[in-house]
Formats: sequence, structure tokens, C-alpha cells
Amino acid sequence: MLREIITPQSDEYMIHIPKEYINTKVEILVLPFAYTEEEIMRGVFNKYADSSKVDLEDNAWKQDIKEKNDTTTN
Repeated sequence: MLREIITPQSDEYMIHIPKEYINTKVEILVLPFAYTEEEIMRGVFNKYADSSKVDLEDNAWKQDIKEKNDTTTN
């Protein structure tokens, strides 16, 4: 699959077609992009969300780094 999100500077745009798509039917769509990357990722991973753990997420990475670098337990 080829996916590009661009901001066109003119009314023409050249795309590179991957070799494995040569001599096959492909669909090329041009649509306005209305979402941020964050909104896309939120949608993709929404099925894994656990709303009861949202409060824990803010400091989870800090706690993980602290635990990995804690020299008193090594």
C-alpha cells in the first residue's frame, strides 16, 4: 500500500508507483485531509483503550525510566 499525505503547491503532482503494482489495477484517490496524526492514531488504537487507566498514562513513562535507571535495586 502506498499512502502519502501532502500539501500540494500546484494543481499537478507526480507519484512513484511501486514496481509490484505495475501491470495491475490500482485505485488513486485525492481527498482533503481533515485529521491530525494524533486523531488518526487515536482512532486506530481506540479498540485497545482502557478508560480506567487514562490517569495513569501521564506519568507512566517517567515511572518506567525511573525504575530502569534506579541503581539501588541493581
